[in-house]
Amino acid sequence: MKRVGCVLMASVLALAPTAAQACTLCHTPTAREVRRAVFDHDVAANLMSVALPLPLLLEAIYLAGLERRPARGPKP
Repeated sequence: MKRVGCVLMASVLALAPTAAQACTLCHTPTAREVRRAVFDHDVAANLMSVALPLPLLLEAIYLAGLERRPARGPKP
């Protein structure tokens, strides 16, 4: 069973680049414009605008996990 998993993983990894190269959307003028807008001169600003909300979201998830729940036990 483990060998089947290895063969399946190898085939997926071997086919992944071909699927990306076959993508017709990646080679359009619109795709080039989007890449230029994202990666051109404001790369740091774009990365910060994506990364800054992540600690807040993680904190919200953590605090939601700390929410008090009623104790389970025999009812009087």
